[in-house]
Amino acid sequence: MARNKFDVDEELESPFSFIHLKRLMGYLNPYKKKILITVFIMLIASGSGLIGPFLIKNAIDEKIPADDIGGLMVLAGIYLVAIIITGICMKYKIRMMSEIGQSVILQIRKDLFTRLQKLSFSFYDSRPHGKILVRVVNYVNSLSDLLSNGLINLITDLFSLFVIIGFMFAIDVK
Repeated sequence: MARNKFDVDEELESPFSFIHLKRLMGYLNPYKKKILITVFIMLIASGSGLIGPFLIKNAIDEKIPADDIGGLMVLAGIYLVAIIITGICMKYKIRMMSEIGQSVILQIRKDLFTRLQKLSFSFYDSRPHGKILVRVVNYVNSLSDLLSNGLINLITDLFSLFVIIGFMFAIDVK
């Protein structure tokens, strides 16, 4: 049997598969409630973060030309509250997604360890052990990045895009 050398890597590229994505999402099932709460809070944060430009437009177009200092103070107070809400929501989002991501990664690592323990000796004899370790660590770290940031950011960015388009149509359709 030819031994797999450390400088020769197997061909591992495979096309995207929804089966793999579905399998990965299976690890998120125990955290559905926390994920939904986090998504809801991030939608609130996105909405409050997008109120700022609308308030500034209102201040520049209406309050400043009318010398309405009281109205400017009210807009500034609303803007400050929106910034505080956004900050609190971001803190919660970071904390919860890190907790969920790390819990999922822990389970994936446990499953990988169990799977690696069941493999035959010939599997390990035909590959340098460092290659197996590096591959497992790199793949798990990539999944950690995806779970901790990627999914929630995708949802909140799409929501922000739709809200921005809505504000643009509300301000002026032209």
